[in-house]
Amino acid sequence: MTRMATYVRTKNDVNGNPRRGWMVSDEQGRMVGFVDEGYTGRPALRERFPDAVEVMHALEVTPAAYRVLKRNPDGFQP
Repeated sequence: MTRMATYVRTKNDVNGNPRRGWMVSDEQGRMVGFVDEGYTGRPALRERFPDAVEVMHALEVTPAAYRVLKRNPDGFQP
């Protein structure tokens, strides 16, 4: 199974903590997980999805969209 990881980022939170992560999709484009990068960086993705293929660009999202992705790690449910 091939998984694609899209890097997602938005503004830091009010305390200055980063909001960056990886939206992971299956071969049909369905979201199968989300990994909050935090301060860990790329190893956070590799720990949960070692076989994911990274996309070379970042997707800029609003803070609200980032929260939705993070709260639904096993599939996007708006």
